Amino acid sequence: MKRLKTHQKRERHWRRLIEEWKQSQQSIEAFCRSQQLSVSSFYLWRKKLAQLSAPPLNEVPSFVPVRLAEESPKALKLYLPNGCWVTLESHFDKPLLKKLLTCVEVSNVDVTGG
Repeated sequence: MKRLKTHQKRERHWRRLIEEWKQSQQSIEAFCRSQQLSVSSFYLWRKKLAQLSAPPLNEVPSFVPVRLAEESPKALKLYLPNGCWVTLESHFDKPLLKKLLTCVEVSNVDVTGG
């Protein structure tokens, strides 16, 4: 039991030191020098504590349901060189679009999508 308490004290001590290091904005080497710590011990404890904080590898990931706020757009806005635009629904009438583009003087239009 005493050994467990000692380990817990050490763990708290190193958690505090690592948090102080993060706040200090110093390199690990500079921080360890200022605190009279062994750099290798610092790296060892940082790794240990990171592993303790990480979820177990065998833990099944949980999924969070997602609800979209809006549906994806079902229309396409086509901007023409003359400044006009045409809004196309997802299933537009290709021959009608071709006539419309001819009327607004857009030449060489290939209407194959849709």
